[in-house]
Amino acid sequence: MTLRLNLMCDGTNLSKPTVGRRLKDAETYGKRPARKSFISPKNGRARVELARHHLDWTVADWSRVLFTGESKFNLFESDGAWYVRRSSGERFDPVTLYPQPSMTEDLSWCTALSLDRNGSYFETDATMTGQYYRNMMVDIVLPWAGWILQQDNDPERTSAFVKAAFCELQVRLLEWPSQSPI
Repeated sequence: MTLRLNLMCDGTNLSKPTVGRRLKDAETYGKRPARKSFISPKNGRARVELARHHLDWTVADWSRVLFTGESKFNLFESDGAWYVRRSSGERFDPVTLYPQPSMTEDLSWCTALSLDRNGSYFETDATMTGQYYRNMMVDIVLPWAGWILQQDNDPERTSAFVKAAFCELQVRLLEWPSQSPI
């Protein structure tokens, strides 16, 4: 469409069907674009630097890394946006209402795993804070001695409270850039 508008500004008149036929002749078809995560240039450079820095790591080196993560699961419905089609004046019509539970229930699963084996995992319904994360790591994850810990850069993991605890416990952290694939 932009090409057609540019040509029209230059005085060339093209109809939409003509453009469509020419694109079809060139075997180009309208498709939904593939999606990819946006990665800022800064984070892209950090990812490349991480790869270069660990290029000579062996399987044995990577087997000492303890990867951590968690996921939240909603037990009732998605917490995303809902849409309904309705006419004016039908806002409170029962067929257009969303039945919201009086109490929402969700679980968070936390896990730690390495190349050699799965680690412990547990469920929690607590909100992840710096203090909660620190206690979870000290009580459940860190008793596995000799690990290099990989964690993402969520605020509760990078809080001063967690950093101080990890420093005191001499936890080795694997530098991990933001927007990394894991």
